[in-house]
Amino acid sequence: MTQPRRIASRALGVIALFLLLALPRLALADPGQSNATRVKFGLYVTSLSGIDPADGSFAIEGYAWFLSPPGARFDAAHDIELFGRHVTMPPFVSKPLKDGHLYTVMTFSGVIDHAYDVSRYPFDRQDLQLHFEAARPAEDILFMPDVADTRIAREVRAPGFRVEGITLATREQVYDTNFGHGGTRSAFSRLEVTLHLERTISPLLFEKFTGYFVAFVIAALVIFVPVSELGTRIGMTTGAIFAAVFNLYRLEDAIGFDAVFGVVDRVSMLVFSVILMQLALSIWVNFRFRAGRHDVAMRVNYALGGLIAVMHGALLLVVFLDALR
Repeated sequence: MTQPRRIASRALGVIALFLLLALPRLALADPGQSNATRVKFGLYVTSLSGIDPADGSFAIEGYAWFLSPPGARFDAAHDIELFGRHVTMPPFVSKPLKDGHLYTVMTFSGVIDHAYDVSRYPFDRQDLQLHFEAARPAEDILFMPDVADTRIAREVRAPGFRVEGITLATREQVYDTNFGHGGTRSAFSRLEVTLHLERTISPLLFEKFTGYFVAFVIAALVIFVPVSELGTRIGMTTGAIFAAVFNLYRLEDAIGFDAVFGVVDRVSMLVFSVILMQLALSIWVNFRFRAGRHDVAMRVNYALGGLIAVMHGALLLVVFLDALR
């Protein structure tokens, strides 16, 4: 074999070996993210308030820090967005570190929209979410969550709730619009911050349902009023209705309208059901009593009235036990 052929053969061997080693890595690489600036991102929450399911919002304050690599084209004051109803994110500290990284701290505060799940109210748990998003596509900026140092301050108190913790997650958000720029739709790096809360229950376990319990007891006691006293029976059931309606309005003010058939809706249905059934029973047994069927009226009053009260009481117990699981 001549010298030129040997050189060519060796060159082809080197090229083949290079392709063999490089092609798998190239196939696995993400070309859209290879040059992205990876920004370390963490938070320290200092205040949490205004947790309002009826308004669909909560208020939060704290500090957010960003660590960008040397030479990166990243400006936290312009490259970060926090989604919310009213939001401010003024810079607090910005300084280069000895290793060349840029360390930036910003204070953040805002009223954040949140869709509350109140199907188990007042025995519910809530996961409040903050969405921080890069202002430039993911091919330019990628968030890396600083899980180790992200915290909620010990002094933070959420009225009516116990704060259980905070978690971070990243994902890429693709919108269903190009925002007027045309071309392909870009993905944006998003940091999702979730604060885990559990509603506290007072020692008086069912304080929020006091009106319902009063209404239920009144409806159950109707059967002990003589069947001939229709006016007294109707007066008692009317009082029970007022107590139940007052409790219903109180709960609706706390949680707002919700299309989910939750604990409040089940309890409301059962309480109004027992009241209306006892009212209908009172009218029927009074009619039988006036017709001279005294014994029948009395037996039906105690048997059917007691059955109505016991069945509804058992169903209410099932609803509360299921909510407490």
